[in-house]
Amino acid sequence: MHAGAIAESILNSVLETAKNENLKNICKVSLIIGKMHHIVDEVLITYYDHLKMEHKNLEKSFLFINEKEIKIECSDCKAVSIIDAAPIFFCSECQSFSTKMIQGEELLIESIEGLEEE
Repeated sequence: MHAGAIAESILNSVLETAKNENLKNICKVSLIIGKMHHIVDEVLITYYDHLKMEHKNLEKSFLFINEKEIKIECSDCKAVSIIDAAPIFFCSECQSFSTKMIQGEELLIESIEGLEEE
């Protein structure tokens, strides 16, 4: 998914949450993004910063991104390994290719901080 579309989706979710939770001003939006998405933080933040200006209650908000490494677990020896951005899915302990990804595909809003309406 393109960073602009992701930023727009995040913004829409934040606006819906703000409405449902009676939040007047949003201060901080915390995301968890796995490295498998290959999202450049600065690009996503730039899109969000542009889009938020259309909404008074989001103008002062900022994104905080918690990037998750790509982790795999070996089905043979049960070792857990962190792999780089160019993933080769083999166990670093026993070199088996029988692995499953256990972290790195996340793309979610972890928290939204704001002020409640009075």
